[in-house]
Amino acid sequence: MAAPNKLLLVTKDSDTADLVAGALKDHADFSLAATCGDLSDLASRLKAEPMPAAVIDLGPSPEKTLAELDPLIVRFPAICFVVLTDTTDSNLVFKAMETGARYLLLKDSIETKLVSVLERLVPAGGGSAGKGYGALVTVLSAGGGCGATTLAVNLANELHLLTSELALLVDMDMAYGSVASCLGLAARHGLADILNREGIIDSELIRSTAMEYSEGFHVLLGPASVSPMGRIQLTYDRLGETIDTCTHTYEYVVIDAPRIRMEVIAQLAAKSTLTFVVLQRNVKDIRMAKILLDCLSRQNVASDRVAPIISRYRKGNTTINLDQCKTTLGWSTLELVSEDPPSAVRAINLGQPLSKAAPRSLLRKDLVHLAKKVACRERIDKQ
Repeated sequence: MAAPNKLLLVTKDSDTADLVAGALKDHADFSLAATCGDLSDLASRLKAEPMPAAVIDLGPSPEKTLAELDPLIVRFPAICFVVLTDTTDSNLVFKAMETGARYLLLKDSIETKLVSVLERLVPAGGGSAGKGYGALVTVLSAGGGCGATTLAVNLANELHLLTSELALLVDMDMAYGSVASCLGLAARHGLADILNREGIIDSELIRSTAMEYSEGFHVLLGPASVSPMGRIQLTYDRLGETIDTCTHTYEYVVIDAPRIRMEVIAQLAAKSTLTFVVLQRNVKDIRMAKILLDCLSRQNVASDRVAPIISRYRKGNTTINLDQCKTTLGWSTLELVSEDPPSAVRAINLGQPLSKAAPRSLLRKDLVHLAKKVACRERIDKQ
């Protein structure tokens, strides 16, 4: 039998606490983990152990409490918030919905309706809503054609194959839609529909908008892939909320993020387990990679969470050797991904990841090695 979903209650009223405890008593699918005295206590508990739902008593000043609850809902977008009130009117219902609360329930209905509300909103049996946050990897491109999209596509796929966990590839390309080409995908909806929406962003929305390339490997296509000839634009006001929901839903999230603004790069890197800066050994890419690395440093992104990657690497005489790259970038260690055009082109032409198109290739071997480093880093972070 599956374990019940744990819930948190916020109230200072003992009668309300007794009503909620009574409604959940001996219920197979839900249990009350703790009662918090205020929203600050709730935030601390959710940070330590994410739970699928929280029940909030709005108290004698419901509008004030909703205003204080608003940033908490933004911070924990995958958690279902149910609010309780003594009396209600259309204005309060609207404010609750605007805040992002999933349901407003009258206190005199707790005994009869609370469980049925939770059954509709929260998956029974301790599902993914109660899981911790997964690993986020951001892949930045220092130049066109450096192989960053090939790396992002195959890294996400290899992380799923390596760990058997759910992996999501997020395409933020505004120009070319290369992710769709690499995997032979087409869709009418994608990332822009989520970022530009006004309603709640939850795990179900992410899953229903993403495409399933294979079991356990899903893809959220960008504007250039969804509407190649269109004028779809991304707005970034809800990017943090969207990324948090993605990492709450998937164990691994890989973002292909070419040609995006520096402030967006900083926002992604601040949330990332690792940020890869992909470049080739040429003056143009090295100069841009240096700018990206300096930007991340100024944003106080820890250096051990950033990794420059030399793509299309081959041994032998080159105009710029590895030591010169390290010196110019100010980086002591560089990841290397081998030059292997036949395997990369074959995978793109077939619309398949390397695990299918060129499973024994040197390029795939290097990307599997990279996936192992990501998985190892995530395990260390969770210890």
